[in-house]
Amino acid sequence: LGSVLPVWADRRVSSTSEHVVDPLRILHVVTNSLPTVQAGSTIRTQRVARAMRDRGWDAHVVTRPGFPVFHGAISAPESVDFDSVPYHHLLPGIAPSATGMFDVYPRLLDTLVDDVQPHILHAASDHANARAALEVGRRRGIPVAYEARTFFEETWAATHGGDHARASTTYQLMRARHDEVLKAADAITTLGQGMREEVISRGIPADRVFVVPNAVSVDFLDPVSDQQTARELLGIDAGELLVGSVATLYSYEGFGTLIDAVALLRRQGMDARILLVGDGPERRSLVNKAEALDVPLISPGRVPFESVRPYFDSLDVCAIPRIDDPVTRLVTALKPLEAQARGVPVVGSDVPAVAEVLAPGSLLVPVGDPQAWAQALARVAEPATRAQMGGAARDWVRACRTWPSVMTTYESAYASMGYTAADV
Repeated sequence: LGSVLPVWADRRVSSTSEHVVDPLRILHVVTNSLPTVQAGSTIRTQRVARAMRDRGWDAHVVTRPGFPVFHGAISAPESVDFDSVPYHHLLPGIAPSATGMFDVYPRLLDTLVDDVQPHILHAASDHANARAALEVGRRRGIPVAYEARTFFEETWAATHGGDHARASTTYQLMRARHDEVLKAADAITTLGQGMREEVISRGIPADRVFVVPNAVSVDFLDPVSDQQTARELLGIDAGELLVGSVATLYSYEGFGTLIDAVALLRRQGMDARILLVGDGPERRSLVNKAEALDVPLISPGRVPFESVRPYFDSLDVCAIPRIDDPVTRLVTALKPLEAQARGVPVVGSDVPAVAEVLAPGSLLVPVGDPQAWAQALARVAEPATRAQMGGAARDWVRACRTWPSVMTTYESAYASMGYTAADV
């Protein structure tokens, strides 16, 4: 990428004049999307764009050049609607090289902007999406927002040796490129207070950083199916206590601690079992660990996001046993909110980004302590306690963490760049 700062690196201050538009048109610039890639970020993209369109805004999504062809969808169309959200695919005739992407991406995005005519470009992690949006936005005078959904340099370090990896040139380069786009964007949205503080610590003025927390669609609060019915539908033998989660199975999720804790409960006479929905690099080692400790582990792998509710409904307790690492201290998760929306109490590791997404009164447990986790799970095993905690968690999500309730922060971010929707 070179050492010379790109032309957009010196931030252009957005117009201070206010533009009231109807409809407000936003083009979200992202890496990939549903249904081809199912992850927290793609689910957030869909739900944010859908909530914006439900408000009357004209939200579009564009994916990185080559997607979804690079994922095997050879005949992918240039545009497609997914659940009422228009998605655009940038499909070059010849696949660009890794370095060539930085030339191809803004050129193709610039052509799409001719068609969509957005008032705002809103890129989401990682920095490559923001670089393309900034190059096009600066050339055309379109304000650019950037959504820091994660800190990829920290995610990379967490899976490549932790503190040792942070001393590497790879980490330093990733962080420098991320800092460039953070400093250049006209406004920054992010997912939690810890993430906001991290962004500000990198030299970004606080008045340009807005928190739009993860949330759930209102229909996720629909009446919960009968737990036994959900278990029978899924073929789950739950035993006395079914605890688990829905997640991508990375080492920093800490599910090894959960297996150790359930092994302790079973030695104490409780028929506790684990359900882990999802796939990832740690899945096989977790299955092997559970087998070695004689802990029943149900591991169905990845399921379509529209089919996940019965799995939540089958749980007695949702566990978020994340380790203590910069990425887990900073980046909040979506799945605990979905569990709470279904009335499932959540027990989580006592790290800031986990605490941010749990309802008041939820149990926080010392990181990596199987004994403490066993004690917490035993406390929540009482049905009356689970019902009280789960009901309170559901009420909190209904009041504070639905997409309509968090949209006001996007309004504030866009207003700071000079654009207000006529319906506001």
